Amino acid sequence: MEALQWILSAGTNFFEGIQLSNDLHRLRATLPKARMLICRSEWGMFKDKQLAKLLSHLKDTTYDAEDLLRQLDDQVLRQRIEDADRSRAGQLLSCTLNLAKSYVCGSKGRIKETQENLDKVVAEIEGMLNLMGLMSVEPSQIMPETSSVISAPEVVGRDGERNALIEMLGVMIGREAQRDQVIKLLGVPLTGGSRRSAGSNGKRAATSSGVASTSRANKQLKGNSGRAGRADISKSNVSVIPIVGIGGVGKTTLAQYIYNDSRVKKHFGLMIWVCVSDFFDKRRITKEIIESIPGEEFNPSCSLDGLHVKLIERLKLCPKFLLVLDDIWPNANKDWEAFYAPLKHGPEGSMILVTTRSPVVATCVTTSNCEPFQLEGLPSDVFWDFFKKCAFGRNDPKSYPHLQDIGQSISSRLCGSPLAAKTLGRLLNMRLTEEHWRTIQKSELWELPHEENEILPALQLSYLYLPEEMNAW
Repeated sequence: MEALQWILSAGTNFFEGIQLSNDLHRLRATLPKARMLICRSEWGMFKDKQLAKLLSHLKDTTYDAEDLLRQLDDQVLRQRIEDADRSRAGQLLSCTLNLAKSYVCGSKGRIKETQENLDKVVAEIEGMLNLMGLMSVEPSQIMPETSSVISAPEVVGRDGERNALIEMLGVMIGREAQRDQVIKLLGVPLTGGSRRSAGSNGKRAATSSGVASTSRANKQLKGNSGRAGRADISKSNVSVIPIVGIGGVGKTTLAQYIYNDSRVKKHFGLMIWVCVSDFFDKRRITKEIIESIPGEEFNPSCSLDGLHVKLIERLKLCPKFLLVLDDIWPNANKDWEAFYAPLKHGPEGSMILVTTRSPVVATCVTTSNCEPFQLEGLPSDVFWDFFKKCAFGRNDPKSYPHLQDIGQSISSRLCGSPLAAKTLGRLLNMRLTEEHWRTIQKSELWELPHEENEILPALQLSYLYLPEEMNAW
């Protein structure tokens, strides 16, 4: 409405003003869809060169539209500020108004051209994404689904991180005898909870059983309280610790490693795993947590309020639990407090272990008595040994001395990421020739702008060099 008033005040006749205002409204309404298509296309651009070209065109056209609308908004704001201190006569004679007339007249063609270009490229990309199976009307999870089962053949170089996190969860490694002695001296009976099986009908929720132990024996990790942006646990029995690190560094594998540790299973009476992923569906996640806690049947299609009430009821009866929320993305931030609220009613000493690549998410979910756990890449010597296994496979690296220097050069760019090692290692293993390895070593993709400690160039290389028969989605 404000833009329409400004357009009409600039001397445009009523009908032209209405048409121009409608064109601007349509352009604004097209932008959310264009941005969504940009996000979807990022996943397929390395599989299809034509899609990559269209994506570049869509980005340029979207930015042009945003710039045009921003300029118009600036003009409206400028006019409003200047008019605030003018009489009506002064407003009519203002030089800004003359400039506004020129701007409106000049914008008509730009708005129409921008809308036509945007409509065209949006339709082309939408059609291509549909063919590739990357288009969906409803929001959906794009990232791979995970479970609590350790998928890696072996977990390399993470024993120290595992033990540190296990202690942060309140598990006393190697000090159980001392703990039991203290409990005995305090006169607290050494009672253990019965084993509880946590079955779940949810596809993404994985559970196992353990033995509950008294929560008074193990105090939670205490850090600096009252940190800005952290969850307040003043009325919560359940603490949250995030594992944060770049994509592919091994956060999920480390969480699986901890989840399946016998000491952890003995400490917690109930184990729950939920894959959150890039679409934070709080209803789905809450429902899977409820299904993982033994109890009577409930109506899974009830309202979110009904789910929260049911979750609180079950938490009052369940033993101390460990809940792993794997792979949380920044879109969860706005819903986190509402999602976490019923979980605060869990048994004292219960813990939530989160994995995320976002420091912002880590700050948002960490309770004030805990600290985020920053997971770095593997140490260089451990990583090189792992990379060699991936790149040479069953072949003896000593039989290829001419490839070792090239391999070390590539390895040094991978930030100690196990995912990057496996991805590029398999690519190198396709042809153990100097020509093939040099091609990958000297690829221009390594020079693309990227954040520090980011492995995106390595993953882009793996897509581009996949054989033709593996390029089908």
